[in-house]
Amino acid sequence: MTRQQRIRTARPRHYAGKVDLTKRRLWFADLVPVVASVQLVTGGGGQVTGGATGIRAQIVYKDTSDGEWKLADANAAATLSTVRDNIGLLMTDMYNANQCLIAKHGDRVDLGVTLVAGTRYGITSTDAVTANGAAGGIVALSALGTGDTPVLLFIGEGTNIATLNIVIGTVIP
Repeated sequence: MTRQQRIRTARPRHYAGKVDLTKRRLWFADLVPVVASVQLVTGGGGQVTGGATGIRAQIVYKDTSDGEWKLADANAAATLSTVRDNIGLLMTDMYNANQCLIAKHGDRVDLGVTLVAGTRYGITSTDAVTANGAAGGIVALSALGTGDTPVLLFIGEGTNIATLNIVIGTVIP
């Protein structure tokens, strides 16, 4: 067998089967920041009261029913506010009924992990059919699917620094 024949056998030129995009989405995983390296670079952030347990670099939202901040989920549109100031990124660990620091829209943060330039990152979904992440996680927006509410957090710049630019979308039909 010649070298060309081996290459053609290993990498077929055309794929005759159909591509199932819902299965493709399962390949995405939540971004895994280096928790010890997460810090506020510029911006004021804000002190808030936690309503659950969370760790640095998780995404939180303000629960308007009790005023506490909880872990966000793109699959739970009812929990996400339409006000971008009610969504933030934890800068300190969060405990129920205790104060914690969050970064808000416009703040620059160091996530301790290199972000892919041009990739749009948002809140993950706990829906097992789409992103299958954990509440409060960060994922590429392309991993979201039907029933999820895309919330753009930032666009990767090819470094570990990100500027929070929160944009809330509508539920994906």
